Amino acid sequence: MPRAKKARTSGSTTAPESGAEGSTSGATVHGSENAQTIRSNTRRNIRGRRGGLKDMPNMPIDILIEIFRHMHPRDLLNLARTTKDFRAFLMKRSSAPFWKAARQQVNGLPECPAHLTEPAYANLVFFFHCHECLKPNVKNVIWEFSVRYCSPCKGRLVEHSYRPLPYDMIQEVREVTSVDWGYLNEYRAATTKGSRYKDLHYLNSEAAEFRAKWTSLSMDEEKKTFIAERVEAVKQRKEFADQMCRWQKAQEHYRSQELDTIKEARFEAICKRLADEGWAEELELMDKTVLAELSWQKAARKGQKLTDYGWRSIRAELHHYMETVRTKRLDREQHNMLCARLVLFGDALREYQASKLPRTADTDWHPFLSDYAMMPQVREVIEAPPGTAVTKEMLLALCEAQIPALTAKWYDDRKREFVAQIRKKTEAYSELKGLPEDPDCLLSLAIATFRCTSCQFLGMRWPQVLSHRCGRGRSIYGLMFVRDGKDHQYRHAIGRTCMEYRFTHPWSDSKNVFSFNDNLKQTCAVISACGKDPEKVTFEEMEACGVRLLCRGCQNAAHALFKATYCRACEWKNAVSRHEEGPLHWFAANHEPDWVRLDAEHTRQVLRLEASQREKFETSLLASPVTTFGCTQCRFRAIHQAVLEHYATHHGKKTVAFGTDYYIHMDNRPYVPEPIRIYPEGLRDSPEVVDVVKSGRGFTTAAPLF
Repeated sequence: MPRAKKARTSGSTTAPESGAEGSTSGATVHGSENAQTIRSNTRRNIRGRRGGLKDMPNMPIDILIEIFRHMHPRDLLNLARTTKDFRAFLMKRSSAPFWKAARQQVNGLPECPAHLTEPAYANLVFFFHCHECLKPNVKNVIWEFSVRYCSPCKGRLVEHSYRPLPYDMIQEVREVTSVDWGYLNEYRAATTKGSRYKDLHYLNSEAAEFRAKWTSLSMDEEKKTFIAERVEAVKQRKEFADQMCRWQKAQEHYRSQELDTIKEARFEAICKRLADEGWAEELELMDKTVLAELSWQKAARKGQKLTDYGWRSIRAELHHYMETVRTKRLDREQHNMLCARLVLFGDALREYQASKLPRTADTDWHPFLSDYAMMPQVREVIEAPPGTAVTKEMLLALCEAQIPALTAKWYDDRKREFVAQIRKKTEAYSELKGLPEDPDCLLSLAIATFRCTSCQFLGMRWPQVLSHRCGRGRSIYGLMFVRDGKDHQYRHAIGRTCMEYRFTHPWSDSKNVFSFNDNLKQTCAVISACGKDPEKVTFEEMEACGVRLLCRGCQNAAHALFKATYCRACEWKNAVSRHEEGPLHWFAANHEPDWVRLDAEHTRQVLRLEASQREKFETSLLASPVTTFGCTQCRFRAIHQAVLEHYATHHGKKTVAFGTDYYIHMDNRPYVPEPIRIYPEGLRDSPEVVDVVKSGRGFTTAAPLF
């Protein structure tokens, strides 16, 4: 007999049966503030009434058609997959009108082909899973085969071959039916990386089915009928595939237009909200390019309608982007203003320099526009606030008042750079501890020569180094592309102006372009051999000393290697350069120099021949392809022919004179006389010696020099 039920008292709850946990059945939990309420079989919060559509298959047919006419085929197939009743109801042949009515909801969708049922057609078109392994998100459809395959399944089930059937079977079909091909479905895949052509693909299962069917037929009439049916089926399948491809492209185009419309509306909504929050002026100043960049921001190119919640999620990002746009615009306006003022300053500087003509070689070291622009006095005017009027007359007055002082200061600053190089290099030489403290005296010493690390120009003197082309050749990279430092915007404007208006670039860092006397030890040895003190003798004193040197080391090495029987009388610069390290001086650099002074009688003969050589050099100077000339009317520099063309083009003068219209530029290699060869008297009749003597490059002597 069952237990009697007890009435539920207020403030108490009967605990549910819990099977596996072993709780006592029928236990009572008293209702108090600390009591725990236990609920069993809690219902899920599901919208709508559970099982509300279970009687739908029993509705009248006209009502069902009206319902299904408003459903998408995807929804109808999902409904068929919910219960067995719905599946049995919707999969019957009599339910075909339902599917056709649902199919009318899809614009332009072709009719269901004969080889597919309505549910299979809906599954093929609207469900993105692999038909073999059910892998999701498979977008590509092979319409000729009416399948969706993922890449692994496609590689396994679809054959990449020009002929999927055995050759003898193809020949048999051709002989029996007179049909060459077209009885198997095929499609052309896109061009691959290794092939220029679209490759044919066939379905393996279809080819196997064809082989089995063909081999089972024995009568020719049956085979002909079978092939005719296959050809017609393939033709229909091809027509269906073409229709589906056109429909698919139309859907993609429609979806693209729809997304574009949504994105345009979203972008307009974003611009309106930005304008309402204080960015209206900035939006009006944007050109098409900047607006396009804004529309391509991640927050703006979503294909979703902008809502209040969506705006709150992207507001900070877009405000940050607008601040970046405003900063770039202000920088661009500042950059354009600086470039315009620099061009005005260039015009004013040219007008000022035109009043100081003609130019000479002594002015070749003067700063250029880009050098003056970097000076604080000029920069203060160029970088004046945007509202300040900066005119050409103001800049011309600045040039007249400041240029002489700025030129002198720039000269002194460069002088300190080169003097610092000399002192740093000479610290390692114990022989040079008594160098003068005065910078001008130090730079006038014979040892104070420099080499260009770019073009290997040797023996440059001060202030010739300031006119050297390589001293300004590398600055453009530092001006245009370096973004560090507080003055990068101003330097960028100078670099841009130099590029657009072909102004000369500013002076580079001296220590990175020029190197002080790389062969200082040899230079000191040569000067000492000439009887001078390297710490005191100047370049002009060495040029006028008239001493010529012989190297016993070179003479002995030449005799040992080449059986040479002459010696070379070297001028002091030639003696220094002869023993410099490098691949071009391998012979002289492989032995220690042993300098001796040439006696007075032979020195007079050497000086006479050197004077003749210098006269020939000066006579051929204008025709030399390596001599650089300068224009007296502007800062143009080039070889002789280019200077003549420059005068005709820019100054309208076809007849020019050397010394009046152009001059030898300071940036030229110093003239170094060729060493004079001295032969013994016994070789006077040698053909080689005769040629050298006639050309003025040597002489013979009976004195015991060998």
